[in-house]
Amino acid sequence: MKLGLRGWLSFSMAGLALVVAGLAMAISTGFAVRATVDASAARAKAMAQEAAVLSSRAASGLPAEEAEIAVGQDALLAGLFRSALVSDPTLIDLGVFNPAGRALAHSQPDQVGVIQDARPLLEQLTEGGVIAQTLRLVGPPRTYDEVVPLRAGDRTFGEVRVGVSTALLRAQLLEGIRAGL
Repeated sequence: MKLGLRGWLSFSMAGLALVVAGLAMAISTGFAVRATVDASAARAKAMAQEAAVLSSRAASGLPAEEAEIAVGQDALLAGLFRSALVSDPTLIDLGVFNPAGRALAHSQPDQVGVIQDARPLLEQLTEGGVIAQTLRLVGPPRTYDEVVPLRAGDRTFGEVRVGVSTALLRAQLLEGIRAGL
Protein backbone atom coordinates (compact mmCIF):
# COMPACT_ATOMS: atom_id res chain seq x y z
CA MET A 1 0.00 0.00 0.00
CA LYS A 2 1.43 3.30 -1.08
CA LEU A 3 0.82 6.43 0.97
CA GLY A 4 0.78 9.80 -0.68
CA LEU A 5 1.86 13.07 0.86
CA ARG A 6 -1.55 13.57 2.48
CA GLY A 7 -1.46 10.07 3.94
CA TRP A 8 2.00 10.61 5.47
CA LEU A 9 0.97 13.98 6.88
CA SER A 10 -2.18 12.49 8.40
CA PHE A 11 -0.19 9.58 9.84
CA SER A 12 2.46 11.99 11.22
CA MET A 13 -0.15 14.27 12.81
CA ALA A 14 -1.88 11.32 14.46
CA GLY A 15 1.46 10.05 15.78
CA LEU A 16 2.38 13.49 17.08
CA ALA A 17 -1.00 13.80 18.79
CA LEU A 18 -0.43 10.43 20.51
CA VAL A 19 3.04 11.48 21.69
CA VAL A 20 1.73 14.80 23.06
CA ALA A 21 -1.17 13.02 24.79
CA GLY A 22 1.25 10.48 26.29
CA LEU A 23 3.54 13.21 27.59
CA ALA A 24 0.57 15.10 29.04
CA MET A 25 -0.57 11.91 30.81
CA ALA A 26 2.93 11.28 32.21
CA ILE A 27 3.22 14.85 33.50
CA SER A 28 -0.29 14.76 34.95
CA THR A 29 0.45 11.44 36.67
CA GLY A 30 3.68 12.88 38.09
CA PHE A 31 1.80 15.84 39.54
CA ALA A 32 -0.84 13.48 40.94
CA VAL A 33 1.82 11.29 42.60
CA ARG A 34 3.53 14.29 44.18
CA ALA A 35 0.23 15.83 45.32
CA THR A 36 -1.09 12.56 46.77
CA VAL A 37 2.11 11.80 48.70
CA ASP A 38 2.54 15.37 49.93
CA ALA A 39 -1.09 15.70 51.03
CA SER A 40 -0.99 12.40 52.89
CA ALA A 41 2.30 13.32 54.58
CA ALA A 42 0.89 16.69 55.66
CA ARG A 43 -2.23 15.05 57.11
CA ALA A 44 -0.14 12.41 58.91
CA LYS A 45 2.11 15.10 60.41
CA ALA A 46 -0.87 17.13 61.58
CA MET A 47 -2.49 14.05 63.09
CA ALA A 48 0.74 13.05 64.85
CA GLN A 49 1.14 16.55 66.29
CA GLU A 50 -2.45 16.59 67.51
CA ALA A 51 -2.09 13.14 69.11
CA ALA A 52 1.16 14.27 70.76
CA VAL A 53 -0.55 17.32 72.27
CA LEU A 54 -3.43 15.21 73.61
CA SER A 55 -1.06 12.54 74.95
CA SER A 56 1.17 15.09 76.65
CA ARG A 57 -1.89 16.76 78.18
CA ALA A 58 -3.15 13.43 79.53
CA ALA A 59 0.27 12.57 81.01
CA SER A 60 1.08 16.02 82.34
CA GLY A 61 2.40 16.01 85.89
CA LEU A 62 1.98 12.26 86.39
CA PRO A 63 4.69 9.71 87.23
CA ALA A 64 5.70 7.47 84.29
CA GLU A 65 3.47 4.50 85.14
CA GLU A 66 0.42 6.66 85.81
CA ALA A 67 1.13 8.68 82.66
CA GLU A 68 1.04 5.53 80.54
CA ILE A 69 -2.30 4.51 82.04
CA ALA A 70 -3.73 8.01 81.60
CA VAL A 71 -2.71 8.10 77.93
CA GLY A 72 -4.25 4.67 77.34
CA GLN A 73 -7.55 5.78 78.89
CA ASP A 74 -7.80 9.26 77.36
CA ALA A 75 -11.19 9.62 75.65
CA LEU A 76 -10.12 12.58 73.48
CA LEU A 77 -7.18 10.60 72.11
CA ALA A 78 -9.41 7.60 71.38
CA GLY A 79 -11.86 9.89 69.57
CA LEU A 80 -9.04 11.40 67.52
CA PHE A 81 -7.89 7.93 66.48
CA ARG A 82 -11.38 6.92 65.34
CA SER A 83 -11.99 10.11 63.40
CA ALA A 84 -8.53 10.10 61.79
CA LEU A 85 -8.96 6.70 60.18
CA VAL A 86 -12.41 7.65 58.88
CA SER A 87 -11.33 11.02 57.50
CA ASP A 88 -8.05 9.99 55.84
CA PRO A 89 -8.09 7.04 53.43
CA THR A 90 -4.28 6.72 53.42
CA LEU A 91 -3.75 6.23 57.17
CA ILE A 92 -3.54 2.63 58.31
CA ASP A 93 -3.06 3.14 62.05
CA LEU A 94 -2.19 5.57 64.84
CA GLY A 95 -0.60 4.77 68.14
CA VAL A 96 1.06 6.15 71.23
CA PHE A 97 4.05 4.09 72.31
CA ASN A 98 6.26 4.02 75.38
CA PRO A 99 10.08 4.12 74.97
CA ALA A 100 10.16 0.30 74.68
CA GLY A 101 7.76 0.41 71.70
CA ARG A 102 4.74 -0.96 73.60
CA ALA A 103 1.43 0.56 72.47
CA LEU A 104 -0.22 2.59 75.23
CA ALA A 105 -3.11 3.64 72.96
CA HIS A 106 -3.79 2.47 69.43
CA SER A 107 -6.39 2.88 66.70
CA GLN A 108 -6.61 -0.92 66.61
CA PRO A 109 -7.63 -1.90 70.17
CA ASP A 110 -6.08 -5.38 69.90
CA GLN A 111 -2.66 -3.73 69.48
CA VAL A 112 -2.73 -1.98 72.88
CA GLY A 113 0.01 -3.52 75.02
CA VAL A 114 1.77 -5.05 72.01
CA ILE A 115 5.32 -4.06 71.13
CA GLN A 116 5.48 -2.74 67.58
CA ASP A 117 8.82 -2.53 65.83
CA ALA A 118 9.73 0.79 64.28
CA ARG A 119 8.80 1.15 60.62
CA PRO A 120 10.53 3.32 58.00
CA LEU A 121 10.01 7.04 58.51
CA LEU A 122 7.50 8.87 56.33
CA GLU A 123 10.19 11.22 55.08
CA GLN A 124 11.75 8.24 53.27
CA LEU A 125 8.58 8.06 51.17
CA THR A 126 8.40 11.80 50.53
CA GLU A 127 12.06 12.31 49.66
CA GLY A 128 13.36 12.09 46.13
CA GLY A 129 11.72 12.97 42.88
CA VAL A 130 8.45 11.90 41.37
CA ILE A 131 10.00 8.80 39.80
CA ALA A 132 11.38 7.59 43.14
CA GLN A 133 8.02 8.21 44.82
CA THR A 134 6.17 6.43 42.02
CA LEU A 135 8.46 3.40 42.31
CA ARG A 136 7.80 3.26 46.07
CA LEU A 137 4.05 3.42 45.47
CA VAL A 138 3.97 0.73 42.79
CA GLY A 139 6.42 -1.51 44.64
CA PRO A 140 5.50 -3.95 47.38
CA PRO A 141 3.10 -2.47 49.95
CA ARG A 142 4.87 -0.82 52.90
CA THR A 143 3.85 1.29 55.83
CA TYR A 144 5.78 4.42 56.71
CA ASP A 145 5.46 6.19 60.06
CA GLU A 146 5.31 9.84 60.96
CA VAL A 147 6.89 9.91 64.42
CA VAL A 148 6.56 12.67 67.02
CA PRO A 149 8.32 12.33 70.39
CA LEU A 150 6.13 12.79 73.45
CA ARG A 151 7.13 15.13 76.22
CA ALA A 152 5.63 15.77 79.61
CA GLY A 153 7.37 18.75 81.12
CA ASP A 154 11.07 18.22 80.54
CA ARG A 155 10.99 14.44 80.06
CA THR A 156 10.37 12.30 77.00
CA PHE A 157 7.98 9.44 77.73
CA GLY A 158 7.38 7.87 74.32
CA GLU A 159 6.25 8.72 70.82
CA VAL A 160 3.25 8.99 68.55
CA ARG A 161 3.38 6.99 65.34
CA VAL A 162 0.99 7.57 62.45
CA GLY A 163 1.18 4.87 59.77
CA VAL A 164 0.73 5.71 56.08
CA SER A 165 0.25 2.74 53.76
CA THR A 166 1.60 2.74 50.21
CA ALA A 167 -1.20 0.35 49.22
CA LEU A 168 -3.79 2.88 50.41
CA LEU A 169 -1.86 5.73 48.77
CA ARG A 170 -1.78 3.78 45.50
CA ALA A 171 -5.57 3.27 45.65
CA GLN A 172 -6.05 6.99 46.32
CA LEU A 173 -3.74 7.88 43.45
CA LEU A 174 -5.47 5.54 40.99
CA GLU A 175 -8.82 7.02 41.96
CA GLY A 176 -7.49 10.50 41.18
CA ILE A 177 -5.97 9.39 37.87
CA ARG A 178 -9.23 7.71 36.82
CA ALA A 179 -11.11 10.91 37.56
CA GLY A 180 -8.56 12.85 35.50
CA LEU A 181 -8.90 10.52 32.55
